[in-house]
Amino acid sequence: MNRKKFRSVTEDVPGPGQQPSSNRVGVVRLEIRKGALTETHRHETECLVIVLEGAWRVHLRDRAVTVRENEMLHIPPRHEHFAEALADTVALSISTSAIDWTGCGPFVHEDPDQYLWGV
Repeated sequence: MNRKKFRSVTEDVPGPGQQPSSNRVGVVRLEIRKGALTETHRHETECLVIVLEGAWRVHLRDRAVTVRENEMLHIPPRHEHFAEALADTVALSISTSAIDWTGCGPFVHEDPDQYLWGV
């Protein structure tokens, strides 16, 4: 797995006839080792998770959803959840958010070298 760090890029692009808003779209690339977990948390805005490689299980209030390569999951705003990597996983976490948003995380893992989270 590529250990290159990626930075979050945000851009405020108004639609036709709209003024720029204070919200931005944030895209964070996550590289997660198998077995890594997030703590239970929620986001103030909706979030899309797109798995590019691997498999990621997201535990929502009422069910667990496994997202595999080339699949996407929509997490509603303020919906409590936690996630676990079922395999080494590369995913995109996309949200309208403040500029300092870093996607899901941090990740908890037994490997002391586990440092691949959204940057």
